[in-house]
Amino acid sequence: MTVPKANIKRLSGSKSVKAKAVTFGACTLCDPRIDASYRERVGNIVEMVASTVGKLVKMPGGSPVNVFWSPFLIDREKQADIVARLQH
Repeated sequence: MTVPKANIKRLSGSKSVKAKAVTFGACTLCDPRIDASYRERVGNIVEMVASTVGKLVKMPGGSPVNVFWSPFLIDREKQADIVARLQH
């Protein structure tokens, strides 16, 4: 049996490293019994929150932050796993 190699990275020892943009994620939990119209409303709210964070939050130098939001409402473990694996 082969053990997969870990992805390990050493932090730079440099004191002049430029800060990279911070990444925020927006998602929401939802009861599986909630109807479709409510789910759509909640999805719209998540998108609005992500948009607001993206517009208002900046890095110390003024550069923008990264913001990702999920159109999936998490109501089961399967959706949580999907959202956790979403990539930009």
